Amino acid sequence: MMRSNEIALADHFDENGRLATTTTATEWARPYRVEIVDYSDPLPFGRAPKVYEPTLKLFRYPEDKAPYVVRPRVDLLERFIDLGDATETQLRNFASRYGGLDVFGSQEYKLKGELQRTNASFESCNVWRYFARVMFASLRIASRKRQDGEDSRADWETIATVPSIVSQIADNRDKLLKLGYRDDPELHWAISTRFLQKEGFRHRFTLVDLFNQLLALGKVRPWLLWPEDGTRARVVYSSPRLLSYLSLQLCLRVGKVNAFVVCSHCGREYTPTQRAPKANQRNFCPECRKAGIPKKYALKDYREKQRSERHG
Repeated sequence: MMRSNEIALADHFDENGRLATTTTATEWARPYRVEIVDYSDPLPFGRAPKVYEPTLKLFRYPEDKAPYVVRPRVDLLERFIDLGDATETQLRNFASRYGGLDVFGSQEYKLKGELQRTNASFESCNVWRYFARVMFASLRIASRKRQDGEDSRADWETIATVPSIVSQIADNRDKLLKLGYRDDPELHWAISTRFLQKEGFRHRFTLVDLFNQLLALGKVRPWLLWPEDGTRARVVYSSPRLLSYLSLQLCLRVGKVNAFVVCSHCGREYTPTQRAPKANQRNFCPECRKAGIPKKYALKDYREKQRSERHG
């Protein structure tokens, strides 16, 4: 949990003292299992990493097995931020329950100019700790900007001090650009953090750019979902992955927005007064509630249930 000597982030917390906020994220699949790869174990494509470091190996579900899904809890952002100093075992347990970050895994395929798919992905434990620290540091910077405008040098240093695998991407910038990775979010992040090593680049515009890059890393965008059970299609605002949910939740907290959802009836976007609806749960804007729309849907559901029971 947050340490007593940390700067107060009162405007980032809710009334229960949590960092979390609600978002209209979808569910995503858990890994089949997660292992900690020993320092001497080779990473994918038959080559060991240049710098040996603890790595998580996340296995995908076999095609003949239905994956368990993650239903994000309200304090997931806070739990992730607490991983800044986590052990490999704690990281493995978290990834086993909530999935991987899906960023800055083995970069061998990029440097070779080809993409190879395996039954597992590899994620550096240092990358996990780094992004946990980045999210906390960015919240601190945003809080200082809002309160007194004074930046914390230590927080900027936290973001600028990247794991070795991120440095490798920046070092290979020219080669990656030639291979067609000009719009790659990981390359953009690696290059941007190089600029952060100079204090002249540590300002509000850079902070905003970093938040937008986090959204890009998480592939945050509108997604249309239409469940096979015949329920109504709906729009969510984050892709089915852990980093997408965390990045969107972080930016909503910085913007002091509790949530944004789309009314199931009129399709208009609105901010709920209490909490965001659960996955596959209908929700209605204040105007539709005032017009009695929820009762009409409830009556329709009741009649369909009665009809189904009569016909077996």
